[in-house]
Amino acid sequence: MKRLALLLALAALAGCGWDSGDDAAITGGGVVDEDILTVYSSLPAPGRGAAADIVAGEKLALAERGGRVGRFTVNFVSVDEAPGRNAAAEAARAAIADAQAVAVIGGLRTAETRVTAPLLNAAGYLQVVLGASYPGFTRPGVPGEPGRYKPAAQPTFARLGGDAGDEAEALVAAAIDPRPRFVSGRAGSAPAGRTLAIEAEAGDEAAALAAAVRAAAGRAGLRLVANPARADAVVYASEDPVAAAGVLETLAREAPRATLVLPEALGRAGVRAPRAVTVTSAPVPPRGFAARYRAAFGRAPGAYSPLGFAAMDRVLDAIAAAGDRARTRRAVIRAFAATGRDAPPRYAIRRVPSRPGR
Repeated sequence: MKRLALLLALAALAGCGWDSGDDAAITGGGVVDEDILTVYSSLPAPGRGAAADIVAGEKLALAERGGRVGRFTVNFVSVDEAPGRNAAAEAARAAIADAQAVAVIGGLRTAETRVTAPLLNAAGYLQVVLGASYPGFTRPGVPGEPGRYKPAAQPTFARLGGDAGDEAEALVAAAIDPRPRFVSGRAGSAPAGRTLAIEAEAGDEAAALAAAVRAAAGRAGLRLVANPARADAVVYASEDPVAAAGVLETLAREAPRATLVLPEALGRAGVRAPRAVTVTSAPVPPRGFAARYRAAFGRAPGAYSPLGFAAMDRVLDAIAAAGDRARTRRAVIRAFAATGRDAPPRYAIRRVPSRPGR
């Protein structure tokens, strides 16, 4: 019976379409006038790859609560946050136009999050960010940051994982020892003489990650070298999987003994490279998750399914904590912040297939 109820709940979620919410006007202060709330998922190509796994995890978390939190019915809408400024803005505005919306889960890439963060902040929507690690969203970077991303002054941006500094420590840990494992906090100490080269694509986000890796490498005692051919490991700072393919092919050829260490954005996008590892901040699945996921969807969960589940679970916890005040978006934002974790993010080091199917 439990499985039947879960399947019925998932079927109901699959039927949820976009609704402008004309009958649920917003009163002053961002208050929804009905007992129906909507959580948006804004991801690139949500029907395939890691994004599809995240969406399935989100649906499962909501279905397991029967689509309700307290007095509220909670709907789910998935929109395609395609690459590019216009597409990202359109995805954000779809949520903003829905008067029942209280939160948006997304923010996989920095490029699109630069567009969506100020729009959602100005409108007062909680934005749960799953992957954009650029530190300028939350602390000073280039001039105007982080203020340009929160024009309303009130914080609405909430990372589920870490920023570039946290990821850099995990990347350096992988450069020191590429064996698959979990790491958290500082990278540790490198063996004497171990060398690291850092390559980066153009752009503020890659530069910020490269700088964080350089600082973490110094703390760990890695010796930095300019020539990748002389390095034991090479970190490539990039969010662009298309550009990365050619660069990694060249690095693999020119540095035949080096381990290639890829940031999470490239691993999540499915980039392949020989002798490569990546890091992921996707959480460890809760007990019984794989069995419940398989029962609901008829397949094993992907690596990022637990991330979608955890994100939706925390949003629903925030709605529950806000109680009757969940009709006010600001109350949901405050409740979400109050459920935050103080421990440093945990990353998994994983091997990257050298080619599809391996």
